[in-house]
Amino acid sequence: MQGFNILPDLRLKSVGSCGETRATGKLSTTLAVLVQKPKMASNDSATVDRISELPDSLLHHILSLMTIEEAFITHAFSKRWRYLWTSLYNFYLNCELYNEEYVSFVDYVLAHSVSPKIKEFVLYFHDPNEYKSALSRWLSFAVEKKVENVVLWSYSEDDACPLPEFFYTCSSLITLVLGFCYFDAGVVISWKSLKSITFTCMALSDDHIVNLQLGCPALETMEFNCFKGLLTWKLGLLN
Repeated sequence: MQGFNILPDLRLKSVGSCGETRATGKLSTTLAVLVQKPKMASNDSATVDRISELPDSLLHHILSLMTIEEAFITHAFSKRWRYLWTSLYNFYLNCELYNEEYVSFVDYVLAHSVSPKIKEFVLYFHDPNEYKSALSRWLSFAVEKKVENVVLWSYSEDDACPLPEFFYTCSSLITLVLGFCYFDAGVVISWKSLKSITFTCMALSDDHIVNLQLGCPALETMEFNCFKGLLTWKLGLLN
């Protein structure tokens, strides 16, 4: 599917909506070395820190390749980098076992965001019950920022993660990837811009598909992985 390459560890690799490979890992550490490295020689006035001289648009793109933890760390590089992280337009959250400090950190980063729109919002988490209120806040933030591409993936095979009702009317959404989530067949869907949706390890019924067809007039692709349900499914154009 064009948009995202689903991997259990966001720090290894992901693929952006335009197809570029994103290698995160120790990117912020590498940047710190380049930015803070001293002059090459005492008689050379040029410094190694060419990165900080790049225009904001390129620095923002560099930050867009990182998880939010890595992007936030860059504020300590220099004055030039101090507030760049507030302009993040891609957010990659990987929530391990419930951690209040991490939740507070994410809340802080999102509260200081000045980006008018979010391109990608990727959220991996373990226990949907523990993260229920946090997930609702973070998805609400994404919807308010007119998010275009979302990955919502639960590691829990026992408890499917329900989508907040307000998320079903996110008109800016273009691609959506859901894993181990609960898809409510009774909620009215209004994903007017949605072109691609992927379901993985989910229970779906015929009503889910009919609801999607009615609420997603721009839908081009539906992908199903390890799903159950769907007794019959009639494909056709809706007037």
